[in-house]
Amino acid sequence: TEGPQLLDSLRDAFAAEDRKRFQRAAHTLKSALRTFGIASANIVERLELDSRSDLTGIDGTMVSDAITQIQPVFREMEHHLQSMQANGTI
Repeated sequence: TEGPQLLDSLRDAFAAEDRKRFQRAAHTLKSALRTFGIASANIVERLELDSRSDLTGIDGTMVSDAITQIQPVFREMEHHLQSMQANGTI
C-alpha cells in the first residue's frame, strides 16, 4: 500500500529539488522492491546513489522512466494480494 505513495514522494521530491527527501524515498522504495525480489530495485538504487551529493546528476527522464517501470509492479502486487485475500489464503 505504501508503494504508490513512495513513487509520489520520489517524483515530488525531485520536482522540489529536495535531495534528502528524494534519497529517503529512493532508499525506502529500493528496500521494499528488494524485499519482494523485484529487479527494478536496481533502477531505484542507481537514483539513490546518484542523489548522494546532489540531484543535478539525475535527469528527470530517469525518474519518470523508473516510476513508469515500477507502477505496474505495484499494481500487480496489489491485485495478487487482493486475490489471495479473497481466496482466504492470507
